[in-house]
Amino acid sequence: MAVIFNIFKTIYLNVKEFLEGFLKKTKNKNAIYLKEALEHPDEDARVQMLKLYSYLLDPDEETLMVIKKALEDPSVKVRRFAIKAFGNKKISKNISIPLIKNFLTDPNGEIREAAVLALGRIGDIYSITFIKPLLNDEDKRVRQAIAKALSGIISKRNLELLKELLADSDENIRKYAIQAVGKINDKTSVELLRYALSDIDLEVRRNAVLALDNGNIPRKEAVELLKQALRDKADDVRKATAYVLGHLGGSNSVNLLKEALKDDNYEVRQTAVLALGSIVSISTIKPIKEALNDPHDIVRRAANIMLGNR
Repeated sequence: MAVIFNIFKTIYLNVKEFLEGFLKKTKNKNAIYLKEALEHPDEDARVQMLKLYSYLLDPDEETLMVIKKALEDPSVKVRRFAIKAFGNKKISKNISIPLIKNFLTDPNGEIREAAVLALGRIGDIYSITFIKPLLNDEDKRVRQAIAKALSGIISKRNLELLKELLADSDENIRKYAIQAVGKINDKTSVELLRYALSDIDLEVRRNAVLALDNGNIPRKEAVELLKQALRDKADDVRKATAYVLGHLGGSNSVNLLKEALKDDNYEVRQTAVLALGSIVSISTIKPIKEALNDPHDIVRRAANIMLGNR
């Protein structure tokens, strides 16, 4: 067993398919191997085996009992990965959610974070009730985990929580929260996206733009928001805006991309050319041809490529 474990530890990150195949072949002995590994004195050894067994597509009852025992491990790191293992959607929610829920009040922030993320992976809307009390958690990792988890629990009921997270002082929490907002088709989502486009942090505003690229917000409202973003002071936000407009398409997007061709930043203009080239419409040919006269060589090359694709 020790030899097998050392091999797994060495090649784990690069051979996921091999490991999954091995688990299927040794299914009848999975619980035995895991139990032995979780009794190993080395913390890292126990963690690596829990990582491995988190790939089990359909863990049997005996293996689940062994993983459940790991929830009592003295190591925070081991308990975290045991919680993560119960975030497997293949495990019955009646088993996993009650177990994970118990760790939402753990005194250790890393454990609460792991529990929130596991509930997010399961994606059950009733988990929102359990997560909500942690919105004001003193550990920002926990609040960030909530923002991430809500991206996996798609429900209009999330919008109240996401609104609070968008007012958080931590920019990373706001960044993840706005990604979740973009997955919900609702009038409130549009207002929250508009609010995020005025955020002080560049990455939050950029994520608000990219959140409009998944097709959940109606095109008309999305284009209106992108019109606002095209005036952003940050080059990266305007570049992302041009990119998303190319995906949305339509005459209003084309008109905004024409404006982007006059941007002071050549990368924004280049992205606008590429975006126009991705929209199948005769109305895009003229502005792309005009870009052949752009002062920057990169923009002119992009225009040549797009015209060559027609």
